Amino acid sequence: MSNQEVTELVAARKELDKRFKEKERELNEFRRHINTKALEIESRLAEICEHSYTRDSYAYAPLYCSHCLLEKEQVLRLLRSRQINS
Repeated sequence: MSNQEVTELVAARKELDKRFKEKERELNEFRRHINTKALEIESRLAEICEHSYTRDSYAYAPLYCSHCLLEKEQVLRLLRSRQINS
């Protein structure tokens, strides 16, 4: 291998690492945005849904609403956090 080829390969690797970090940062921003929107939707569902809880037929299955599909513990947590923030 020539010295020039090594230099080119190292530069190419650094460029790949740089692009990877940029894409990773974009993905993290997108995840934050999606999580924020999902939390807003779930909070609104916790408020307005007339919850009817059921559970699946396996051991220790959590209660969930058959209308909005939120788990009962999640609904309680969302409503509690809403009261604290109000």
